[in-house]
Amino acid sequence: MQPLVAPSVEEMTSRLPEKARKDLLEWETGDLKTVLRQMLSQEVPLAQILGDHPDRIITDDRPYNEYYLLRRSWLRAQRTYRALRGL
Repeated sequence: MQPLVAPSVEEMTSRLPEKARKDLLEWETGDLKTVLRQMLSQEVPLAQILGDHPDRIITDDRPYNEYYLLRRSWLRAQRTYRALRGL
């Protein structure tokens, strides 16, 4: 796997749809390039987060937090189905 390369401010500006531009600037002061430049300057290096721990691994093949509501709803639906089926 190759790490993602962060796009430049100019590249990000050119890729953003108009609705996304408006959304980004809704609560910010300044122009779009200034806001993006500030956002990109606050990146925290992954090595700083993980530290010197080779056992810490980040993957995207087993999402957990993103599907919390779906998981909970699915489990509840399965329990309900089994309970009704047993009647």
